[in-house]
Order: sequence, then structure tokens, then C-alpha cells
Amino acid sequence: MAREIIIKQNIGFILRSTFLLFKHKNDKSFLEEFSEEIFTFVESRELNEDQKLFFLKQLFFYLFSTLSFQPEEFLEFTKKLPAMTKTIANSLYDNLLQEGLEKGLEKGIEKGVKKGEILEIQHQVMLLHRMLERGIEMSLMHQLSALPELFIQQFCQYFSIENIQPLIENIHQASEAPTIEAMQNDLKEALLQYGFTTTAIEALLAATSSSHTF
Repeated sequence: MAREIIIKQNIGFILRSTFLLFKHKNDKSFLEEFSEEIFTFVESRELNEDQKLFFLKQLFFYLFSTLSFQPEEFLEFTKKLPAMTKTIANSLYDNLLQEGLEKGLEKGIEKGVKKGEILEIQHQVMLLHRMLERGIEMSLMHQLSALPELFIQQFCQYFSIENIQPLIENIHQASEAPTIEAMQNDLKEALLQYGFTTTAIEALLAATSSSHTF
């Protein structure tokens, strides 16, 4: 699906931003060139400030888990962003660096990356939810999200209004766990409770794992 088609799709600012990032995962040059399109929802009057803040944090945790930035490089990139986006981006990046300094740089960054991976999964689950609500076929879900087909099949199979919100909340809670091991265990438990098999969970983790550092 072409970038221009994604941008013009009338399915909400957040979905368009998410589609663009997933389609160009690990492509830093695309992020720098099309940051205005990616973060266009910040200028929207349809979202309140809390909603904008929430989605900005999700997008930047995803970016931090898939791309490497040197401090000077990241500062230069944020100069092109809208004021609110720039403030949130720099704050999150500084927090991750500070966490690394306080807890041991390697461990702090490793934990920050793991949190980013888990929040990426939360964001992907929310994306699948919205696509399912709009009647998008599983083949297109796979194309847009790049998630494993088995994971998408089981998401659709076990989906219900009653269990989607607990899944999203439990994944977020896993990202707040005190250690990397606890994060991983809590995430797997959240996915198992929803109905995913171990095979589907392993496929998801393999697809979203990252070795990037900051």
C-alpha cells in the first residue's frame, strides 16, 4: 500500500501514523523526511491533550525500541517537530538516558528497550482492535501490521468486547514491572489469559524483539 494512500485513508489520525511507522519499520530516513505526516494528529482538534499525550508516548516508545539515536542526532531530529511533540520526545529520551546513568547504563537501556517492545505490542493490539472493528480482512491486517499470521488469527478468534480491554491493560502493566524478567513473565501471562497459544506468543516476541540501543 503506497504511503500516499495510507495518509489519505479516513480511519483516524492515529491509525495513519501507526500504518506509516509499521510500514517503514527501522527506516530512520523515512522518519526524518515524513515526520510531519506521522505526527499530524498533534495538530488535530478532534483529540484532547490527554489523548495526544498518550499516543505520542506510545509512538515514541515504539520508535525507541526500533531505531538507534545518538543524543545530538535525536536533538537535531526533534527541532523539526511541533512544540508538543518535541517536548514529549526529548523528555522520554532524557528519562531513558537518565535511567541508564542511575541503574547502570547497559541495564537501564536494556530495560528501556524492553519496555518499548512491550508498549509496541500494546500499540499493535490496539491497532488490530481498530482494524477488526472496521471489518478489515486478516490478510490486510497482516500486511499493514507485519505481525505473525498465527497471532492475528488467534486475536480474531478470541476477540470479544469483554476481553480486549483487560488484555490492553495487562500488557501495559507488564511494561511497568520492576525487572526485565518480570516484564517478560507478565506479558506472556497477559497473552495466555486472552487465549493465545505459546506458539503464537513466541512468534509475536520473535517479530517484535529488538537489539537496538540508544
